[in-house]
Amino acid sequence: HDIFRTLGNLRNLYMSYCGLMQLNTEWFITTTELRVLSLQGNRIEKIPYGTFRFVNLFQDLNLSHNKLQVLDATSFGNMANLRNLNNIQFNNNQLAKIHAASFNLENLPILLNVNLQNNQINAIDPDFFDNAINLRTLFLANNICAQFNFNDVTNFRNTTRMLLQTCFDNYWVRKEEV
Repeated sequence: HDIFRTLGNLRNLYMSYCGLMQLNTEWFITTTELRVLSLQGNRIEKIPYGTFRFVNLFQDLNLSHNKLQVLDATSFGNMANLRNLNNIQFNNNQLAKIHAASFNLENLPILLNVNLQNNQINAIDPDFFDNAINLRTLFLANNICAQFNFNDVTNFRNTTRMLLQTCFDNYWVRKEEV
């Protein structure tokens, strides 16, 4: 099961467009030096709990262009081992809701970029952005964004780029319908 067991010094792994449908929790046990993982363009629907539990030096995680529907607390555990994560790309999936526990931002002190655009996100947990003080880039464009507390943007004092087009359009349409 541990297909990378002899690659303990592996730092960058690109498995894009390989037709992967699932991740095995055993794959990354010995890749403790892994910093960049690109799994874009596959057909991954779920991230099993504990998949990245031994990867402590992650800096860039790209799961864009997959079929992910849910990111919940079990997707990454408490993320305490992912403290070096700078970039998360989950754009072009089928995500509908972002839970506060999806990314425990308190355990991701140097997370700079989050790309969630082109999903089906209609709700973002109000607590999601509580610890987003270091976030530089947030892409949420082309989502539904019906339930989003815009008061949360006060936590983005260091953010320099936000892409929210059509996200706001849908919000205002729904707000006027009430």
